[in-house]
Amino acid sequence: MKTLLRASKNLEQVVEYEWQQMSYADLVKAPHLDNKGDQDAYVKNVLADQLDAEIVLKLAKLIALDSVMGLEVRAIDGAINMRAINFNAWAHRQAKFFIAVWCDPTMSDDLNQQFKALHLENLGVYGAYSSDISQAETKRVWPSETGRRLHQIAKQYDPNQIFNQSRRI
Repeated sequence: MKTLLRASKNLEQVVEYEWQQMSYADLVKAPHLDNKGDQDAYVKNVLADQLDAEIVLKLAKLIALDSVMGLEVRAIDGAINMRAINFNAWAHRQAKFFIAVWCDPTMSDDLNQQFKALHLENLGVYGAYSSDISQAETKRVWPSETGRRLHQIAKQYDPNQIFNQSRRI
């Protein structure tokens, strides 16, 4: 992983660089404040089983867009991938990397168009980290059997979609 990070610094001028291994709980501190829904960025993401040269080149093109504010790459693996695919709503057990791109929300249409190249490589989408609430994106969050299973659960226990969290199953 360190080799990949060192190589990624050559994609563009690096303004600030820091690397350290840490737990997710330490990385993302819960602020314990009310969520007012005032997100000032539009986020798209994909889950991937590898970071090969083709994906890195596509990311480099995305970073070059004027609308892009940031790129996030996280390694995911271990315990999350040790369960059966139908264990819960997380259907992406083979994913090794989470890749997110942040942009100005007024430029979301441009990012959605440019992001299509990454959808060819991805295994799915982490729904809670996606500003795109389209049906196409929802199918990437909960594909095939997982989506059908969740739809049946929602139909039975939440027919009025009270708990849909902006993403209709």
